[in-house]
Amino acid sequence: MAITAANKTSGKDEADLSTYTTASVAFVANRLYLFTYGSHGPAPTVATANGTGLTIEQVNTVTNASTKRLTVFRALPGADTTTTVNFVQSASQVQSHGFWAIDEYQGMEPGANGLTAVVQAANNQTAGATSLTVTLAAFGSVNNAAYGAFLRSENENMTEGAGFTALAEVTGASSPTTSILTENKLNDNTVDCSWASSGAGFGIGIEVKAAVAGGETVLDPFGMAGFFGA
Repeated sequence: MAITAANKTSGKDEADLSTYTTASVAFVANRLYLFTYGSHGPAPTVATANGTGLTIEQVNTVTNASTKRLTVFRALPGADTTTTVNFVQSASQVQSHGFWAIDEYQGMEPGANGLTAVVQAANNQTAGATSLTVTLAAFGSVNNAAYGAFLRSENENMTEGAGFTALAEVTGASSPTTSILTENKLNDNTVDCSWASSGAGFGIGIEVKAAVAGGETVLDPFGMAGFFGA
């Protein structure tokens, strides 16, 4: 089965809160879920995420320390569960708003609550530009997927990188201004997006490992070909 990605839900809450809660999502056992969460400070603390039947762990986070923070979490449930997800600021710090997207992968390497599926992650940011690229190391397989999560300091649409498919986009409607975008593409270690007006932007890129199909053929000690599961 080829690796595929799809959005499960996305949204925002532009109220002053310390916890932001998503719509209810039906999570399927042994699929990888990536949770993108963006917030506006002041000096946004590191957030955690939780949901019934889920163990949600941070993959990567990036902040400019004074206002914005972008974080991606992962989970791989062992059983089907339907639940909302809470993004909770440490020390109950109140944020001006929260934005989120929950994306699902199938056909990825299973196990270890998604740790096996997430090969590598990196982040980048710009104080003023019209595009941003997060560069990862060369992928381990042409079948692996690139996941991108981006946050902009403006209420405007973003454009996914060349060949990428947008999974979710949430655009702000109030001040302080914010927008997020998530995207997916096979075998591309330059995870990028662009926008119209020059300004600050933040990005996280992740390599998601495709499941190894079947097994491999090796020679046994007697020189005869045999099949051994991968």
